[in-house]
Amino acid sequence: MTTEKLFEMATRSKLRFPSTKGELSVEDLWDLFDKDLDVVYKNLKDQEVKSSEESLLDDANVDPKLTAAIGIVKYIFTTKRNERLAENERINKKLTQRKYIDALSKKQDEAIEKMSEAELRAMIDSLED
Repeated sequence: MTTEKLFEMATRSKLRFPSTKGELSVEDLWDLFDKDLDVVYKNLKDQEVKSSEESLLDDANVDPKLTAAIGIVKYIFTTKRNERLAENERINKKLTQRKYIDALSKKQDEAIEKMSEAELRAMIDSLED
């Protein structure tokens, strides 16, 4: 089932997820921390194991809503983790860029410090209107 179909099925059937904070909607899952999502996932997997026990009387005892719920929790967990990793990478790039800018500024200051008095006066004069 595609991700789009998972979410459509979940919203149409008003799927709820058991948690330590009570029954949660799909929207509520986005607000959970990773460890809380993991608890929800483990509870769902436990339900899946219990419901998939072999029986001679019932061939199709895997609940499609349960399978969808597991898929949704995994999707939300993975998406949030990927977003966090991308944000950390962006922050690290900005920090590295800031270091380079600071180093460049320092080198430019050193170059100015090495100029002779005459060169400095000429630079000042060239900037006056």
